[in-house]
Amino acid sequence: MKSANYAGYVAIMAGNKLKGRHLMKHANINDIPTYLCAFAPELGERILAMHPPLHKMDDPVSPRMRTLLRRPYPAQELVATGVVRRWQRARAAAVVGECGTGKTLVALAAMHCHADGRPYTAVAMVPGHLTAKMARETSQTLPRVRVFFIDALRDGGGISSPHGVNEVKLRHGKIVREGFHTTLTDLRLRKNHKTARQRWQQEVCSGPALFIVGRDRAKLGWFWPPTGAHTHRRGRRSAFHKERSECGRAASTAVPAAKKY
Repeated sequence: MKSANYAGYVAIMAGNKLKGRHLMKHANINDIPTYLCAFAPELGERILAMHPPLHKMDDPVSPRMRTLLRRPYPAQELVATGVVRRWQRARAAAVVGECGTGKTLVALAAMHCHADGRPYTAVAMVPGHLTAKMARETSQTLPRVRVFFIDALRDGGGISSPHGVNEVKLRHGKIVREGFHTTLTDLRLRKNHKTARQRWQQEVCSGPALFIVGRDRAKLGWFWPPTGAHTHRRGRRSAFHKERSECGRAASTAVPAAKKY
């Protein structure tokens, strides 16, 4: 304050609404809400100076937002365009938000705008109980997209349970496995084409595609070799030990023991 009578005081808002200002002494600022209320403008300017945003509030969003089947809210469009700007500079971006803020929609909109009309293939690793939700939102948001479930990371599997790579479609509000079926091993083969990617684009899918895999399935597949082996009490090695001992020793040598904190 300019007047000497108000030295040591700051002007803060009276309540949440802009009903006026009142003076508060520095010594009376003893909690975080009061501190933020008193110094919010200065803190905001400092944050913007240290971390300038890639996409500002008044910057135009990508025109491809209008081509989505499900239009995001303005705040979600702002975040999605920021993710696109980040991908133009780096290989990774992070969207952090509470449940229900639309992180899935932001990710789908960012992929769509970043592709800019070109065909693309993306992979989404989500919690196991959200794979159907991810497929449903993808079908409701992205135009001309094909969605695939990775039901197994290796060939084979039981007859009663889905296995391999299966195309899924939205039927009456539910996700059903319908259409293309293959395995990851077959997807790696180029056959009569120059590359496996060229074969995929010419024979299977020429437009956007999204592969969805559960997090636990991707991390804890049954084909991973063990890092140790058991023995019988009398010291004789079991058949499991004979078959996996080499894999166990190699894994134990390559992976250091976890530290305890």
